[in-house]
Amino acid sequence: MSIKIGFRVTGMFFGSAKPIVVEIDNPKSSVRDVMLKVSKLVEEGGVPGVESFIFSPRNPSDAETLSSITIKYSEGPNGVYSPGTYHLEENLMGNPILAFQFYHFRANMQQVNNNNRTNTFGEPIEDIFKDGDIIIWRQIAILQAPNGLRQVESLAVKEIDSLKRANLI
Repeated sequence: MSIKIGFRVTGMFFGSAKPIVVEIDNPKSSVRDVMLKVSKLVEEGGVPGVESFIFSPRNPSDAETLSSITIKYSEGPNGVYSPGTYHLEENLMGNPILAFQFYHFRANMQQVNNNNRTNTFGEPIEDIFKDGDIIIWRQIAILQAPNGLRQVESLAVKEIDSLKRANLI
């Protein structure tokens, strides 16, 4: 029994007009299994305008999360953006951190997974895949601590100095 799964990566315009559809045989497949099918479909020329779809790690251990996605477009995605290589990479150092999350939706766009974490992308999913399901990846920024006060204070001081020089205050 073949199960059709849709796939998207937001922020990279991959599957944004309509999801990239691949077929899997096992309803307990992992998100990584779906991504390998997507990569193979691209390699075989099955996604017009896309030369490559690469993600890392290809064979994650239980402790590894998705660390990068690279997509090379021979034509501009959605007919709007420029052709070329689009790359997103996880960065867990600094403030904010950049992390990947995936969402598993049913065909009716009801979310199936509740954790949105990537540490399960190499393991079988929480629930079984059903025909018409969609996997959506996105990268998010998460602040670990306040990060804006110095910039705001600096801009305020510069503005006040500028107003003083113009004899407006």
